[in-house]
Amino acid sequence: MIELPAEARNHLVPPRSLARVVTRIAWIASTALGSLALAGWLLGVPTLYSGWPSALHMTVNGALMFVLLGLALRFTMNGSHAHESVKLTYRLGQLLAFLVAVASALILIEYLLKRNFGIDERIIKDSSAAAYKGIPGRPSFAAALNGILLGLGTVLMDIRFRRIWLAQGLILMSVLITVQALIGYVCDVSELYGQLHTNEGNGMTVHDSFGFVLLGVGLLCARPDRGLLAIVSSDTPGGMLARWLLLTPVIGLLLSGTLYVVLERAIQADSTFRIWALGLSNLVFLTVPIWVAAHLLHQVGLERDQAHHALEDRVQQRTAELTRANAALAAEVAERREAEQALREARDRLECQAAELERRVAERTAKLQETVGDLESFSYSVAHDMRAPLRGMQGFARLLLEGHASQLSAEAHGYLERIASSACRMDMLIRDVLNYTRVLQTRTSLVPVDLNQLVNHLIATYPDWQPPSVEIRIQGPLPAVLAHEGFLTQCVSNLVGNAVKFVTPGTLPRIRIWAEVANPEVMIWFEDNGIGIAPKDRDRIFRMFERLNPSDEYEGTGIGLTIVRKAVERMGGRVGFDSEPGKGSKFWLELKQAS
Repeated sequence: MIELPAEARNHLVPPRSLARVVTRIAWIASTALGSLALAGWLLGVPTLYSGWPSALHMTVNGALMFVLLGLALRFTMNGSHAHESVKLTYRLGQLLAFLVAVASALILIEYLLKRNFGIDERIIKDSSAAAYKGIPGRPSFAAALNGILLGLGTVLMDIRFRRIWLAQGLILMSVLITVQALIGYVCDVSELYGQLHTNEGNGMTVHDSFGFVLLGVGLLCARPDRGLLAIVSSDTPGGMLARWLLLTPVIGLLLSGTLYVVLERAIQADSTFRIWALGLSNLVFLTVPIWVAAHLLHQVGLERDQAHHALEDRVQQRTAELTRANAALAAEVAERREAEQALREARDRLECQAAELERRVAERTAKLQETVGDLESFSYSVAHDMRAPLRGMQGFARLLLEGHASQLSAEAHGYLERIASSACRMDMLIRDVLNYTRVLQTRTSLVPVDLNQLVNHLIATYPDWQPPSVEIRIQGPLPAVLAHEGFLTQCVSNLVGNAVKFVTPGTLPRIRIWAEVANPEVMIWFEDNGIGIAPKDRDRIFRMFERLNPSDEYEGTGIGLTIVRKAVERMGGRVGFDSEPGKGSKFWLELKQAS
């Protein structure tokens, strides 16, 4: 039998457990049937080995055949697995089945050649065969044929040739021979169960027939996922057709035979009518199942066609939807490509414009730097050249005040004082401008600077910052920082100078200097007790020439903190302050700590 495809095996109706139960019942019943017959022969109990009709009986060799085939089925039902003990049992089952096949072949040869090899009564003498003119101790021709078929079917159970399981055909042939014998018993046709009138031979008994049917069904159920059983038990159209057509010959022949017996014995119809009725019944019993099967297959075909048409409609619908989706997608892709092309063109234009802009910026920056450099040089030259006349004005005014004071009126004396003061303030302003220009022009190179030494040295160089005029306290050691020493000196000088200068008259200036390290930065604090800075003036404090107080109260140019901010920025740091009017100020510088 051809192997069933995997998708059809998934629709098997009987579970494996049920097939296993049937196989177990088959080998137990077969072994028990043969064992009872052997016991009847050994104990002299004819009831245990006699069949129906009573003249026929199971021979000793036939009983041994059932015992050995039952055991062979038991040993091979689980298949051949990797475990050695299972393999050994499987091989033993094949050996027993092979012995039965060989013995049955010898018996069949005896029938065909009309010879006696002396194996019929090798175990026990059979004296009852004379009652039906049989051969003593020899199983029937049909039983020997079944022994060959079932024995070889057991041996070849797991052997496949070109996707065909050879054992399935042998087993099915045995079942058909046995079913024919049972029909012969039901219809009382001795020729069907092997009771031949023209030749010597034993017929197959009823329990022989049942035993062979059990063995055949058990062997088929031992491998439920292949061959005939897999097809018959599936819910596929092929399985449905097989269930109808395989039973049709058996049931049709049984019913035809029954009708023939009824016409012959009960109605006693003549032979012509019986033959006519037998032929008609055969046609009816074969045609009706075929017609029913054809109707069922026709319904299945109609349902398949409907499903196929529905599937085609769905495929067409989905194809139309996919076509529309593809068209929309193609339009979207075309749109996206156009957008990408426009984006590329815009990006190219932007890149060209950016390159042109960068070129213009570079040109203007170069021109601006050149202009700024010229202005810085010009301002430095002007400021430097203006200091000589101012110093002359200061000198001549001082000479007039010192040498000719008695000759001058009070008004002239006041004018000279104002000229000297203005010249001094102008000189201070020019000096601060020069310092600012120097900060802008000087190349910034950051080096480690000892802040502690710088602050102490700077304080010592200013006489006006010494006690008792000023109280300056350095709290704790000051760390080294990365800075430009000239810039840092200018920053400390301006901050301490402002703290000394901007105090309430009559107040002793008190200044506290300390540092806070927060790697990698250092915060340098300058705290004073000065007049403080109003919140509204916070944004003006670092602008150039911004004076927050009248010049007659506090002298200055308004450029000192601008220099501090610019110098700190050139050193990569920051500057800020906290202040309240009347409570002093706290300025801070943030620079990198020197490693």
